[in-house]
Amino acid sequence: MMPKGTNNLNESITLSLISHTNVGKTTLARTLLRKDIGVVRDGVHVTDMSEVHIMLETSEGPVLRLWDTPGFGDSAKLLHHLKNIPKPTGWFQNEVWDCFDDRAKWCNQQAIRNVREDADVVLYLVNAAEDPTQAGYVDCEMQILDWLSKPVVVLLNQMGPPREAEIEAGEERSWEDHLKRFEVVKYVMSLDAFARCWVQEDLLMKTIEGVLPFAKRKPFATIWKEWRCNNLSVFESAMDSLARQISTACCDRETVSKKSVLELAQFKLPVPGTFSENRKEKEVAMNRLSERLQSNGRLSLAELIHLHQLEGNAATEIIKRMSTDFSSNKPINEGISAIIGGFVTGALGGVGADLLSGGLTFGGGAVVGGVLGAVGAGGLAKGFNFIRGDNSAFIRWSLPLFQELFRTALLRYLAVAHFGRGRGAYTESEYPEFWKTSVRLIIEQHHNEIKTLWEAGKRESNALKLNLRTKKIVSKLIRQLLEGFYAEANTFGSAFQ
Repeated sequence: MMPKGTNNLNESITLSLISHTNVGKTTLARTLLRKDIGVVRDGVHVTDMSEVHIMLETSEGPVLRLWDTPGFGDSAKLLHHLKNIPKPTGWFQNEVWDCFDDRAKWCNQQAIRNVREDADVVLYLVNAAEDPTQAGYVDCEMQILDWLSKPVVVLLNQMGPPREAEIEAGEERSWEDHLKRFEVVKYVMSLDAFARCWVQEDLLMKTIEGVLPFAKRKPFATIWKEWRCNNLSVFESAMDSLARQISTACCDRETVSKKSVLELAQFKLPVPGTFSENRKEKEVAMNRLSERLQSNGRLSLAELIHLHQLEGNAATEIIKRMSTDFSSNKPINEGISAIIGGFVTGALGGVGADLLSGGLTFGGGAVVGGVLGAVGAGGLAKGFNFIRGDNSAFIRWSLPLFQELFRTALLRYLAVAHFGRGRGAYTESEYPEFWKTSVRLIIEQHHNEIKTLWEAGKRESNALKLNLRTKKIVSKLIRQLLEGFYAEANTFGSAFQ
């Protein structure tokens, strides 16, 4: 039996990343490979040697390789030169240039040689922000690639933050119309190195399979199947993580005396500065709830980052994200202000100060404070639910806050799933407005399911018993979001359950 990694050429599929210099090949390579390779900086010919990397080595033998190549330099000059030579690409491959004295020609040669000798499919990157009719170098480079006769898939890169599907589809059509005269171009699709989502990779795989030589399609089917299984495994684990956080918050509670609960529920609070055992009991209970919520939120985010291979210390950016996304711009009622200022200390003390100032600092209660801020000026009253029983009483999170936890979980997942590895370690960034709108609408559509789950948490203190139920809801909501954003997400079919 042939050892793993030494498979014959018919079982090896090779992709070559090609583009004009400084369009982002190495950045996209990092995203596809899910690891740091090469050097990324703003400059020409940063990559000056072709480098091969393994994208996937399957358990059955077939291997998917990715070449990161030097970028084309003065394409117009190169094309003019090649047109005056009887066998242009063959001559250009065999000539020898010094990589220091004539760096541009050296890099052009490395790219051409790689495509001709190694590539099964060429992934050609363009800057989507450019008007295709104004990017003259693209036409020159397509004519060169035409001579090499390898199938080309054009990838729209540097698109900026995720946008509505209709906008991206319009850009794709514009590039398709411009490049349709080049027979070598087989497909145009969006795949941004900074903001791609993993479901888009499935469309890339489908496209590659369709343009491969027939002899290569069977081994590639094995690669594609394992690639999809790996992505779906990450998705399942991510849903487990989000479900654990939500079901834990759903069942979390702190036992207090019935008198203390009655006082807090009715906001019959002592004058600021006076001593009250009931007041102290409430503060301790609420602080404990908020600290656990914050801790579980951080743990869930860390798990998502690890699952998507985006490790990095994101603490500073997380603070910024929480502050921006959850600040309440609504004025604080004077009565509520007095209540907050009068009795809350510790973790929730920071929350009170943030609500009063209209902003939000990280402090001890960033997560709970953010959610309280999001539910409005009466956030403190709406954030907690006060339960009085015959033999015991407890404080738990309220339905408005529980709904906000769902909202933040969905947004957090979308942010991580769209974070291209080309940016390096994960840091939070602003959520696109259409994400926020889509998430709000889907939470409203599934209000009854979320409410029923929350009500179950009132009777159940063991979060493990609600995990599967929670996961089904979270998974369904995120699948619906992804299917709304990307048509290719529908191709996962029954596997995407």
